[in-house]
Amino acid sequence: MFGKKQKKSSKDKMSIAKIGKHIGKNNPMFGKKGKDNPNYGSKRTQEQKDNMSGMNSPHWKGREYLSNEGYWMIWAEGTRYKRSRYITMQYLERKLAKGEEVHHINEDKGDDRPENLYLFPSRSKHMRYHRLKNPPILTSNLI
Repeated sequence: MFGKKQKKSSKDKMSIAKIGKHIGKNNPMFGKKGKDNPNYGSKRTQEQKDNMSGMNSPHWKGREYLSNEGYWMIWAEGTRYKRSRYITMQYLERKLAKGEEVHHINEDKGDDRPENLYLFPSRSKHMRYHRLKNPPILTSNLI
């Protein structure tokens, strides 16, 4: 080892600083490792997890939010949806199948009016539409 040797007390102080909390005789966790530690193996129950997610989360502000992809997200019926999918579901009065894709006719992801939404039966049909050089003008198939 290079340089001056450190005293044990200095090493202990540095390790406490790295941990970010004071570990000493007054700390109830002092010297308790493994099964002796009261937090050992503690896991949240499913009920506790449910109470911490979605609208029950302490971070929930009670509003819709904009995702990183530019879609408005909404919490409804205990589930997170893209707002365009949720509006389509409400308009059709049924849940959408897993493969069904909602397309914004004017290409504006924030414009979720029913007259601006078109429902494709599959992702492949949706992608085929976007690959066309001269795509047909769509009108909403929801109305």
